[in-house]
Amino acid sequence: MTDRLVSPVLIDEYASKDALVIYVGKQCSKGIHTPQKDINDMMIEFVMQGKLVVRLKGGDASLFSNILDELETLKKNHVPYEIIPGISAAFGAAAYTGIPLTARNHSKGVRMLTLCDLKSIEHKQWKDWAKTSDA
Repeated sequence: MTDRLVSPVLIDEYASKDALVIYVGKQCSKGIHTPQKDINDMMIEFVMQGKLVVRLKGGDASLFSNILDELETLKKNHVPYEIIPGISAAFGAAAYTGIPLTARNHSKGVRMLTLCDLKSIEHKQWKDWAKTSDA
């Protein structure tokens, strides 16, 4: 099962020709959405059939993803798993361009925000983020 951020070229080139590739990405603004429960259920269904399941995510699996839901499902069903970390585009782009995100005397920190529900952000929070001295 693969997210939409994984390049189809990688799947075409490296996945076994016998592999069943299921696209389960989310892009709600375009009406593309596989509910997380369905993804969790499919993983368990295939494991119970004795199949090797690979959950392929773009970037780092623990950043901006539903890894917690998936891990809880695997643990609840006593399914062993292995996480192979990737590189988030935020860090990869900075490294590629030679911009250190936390260089001494230049930056005090990095903030990663996931804003799935903009309405839940209070005006005060926007103001606090805008005046941060992290830069």
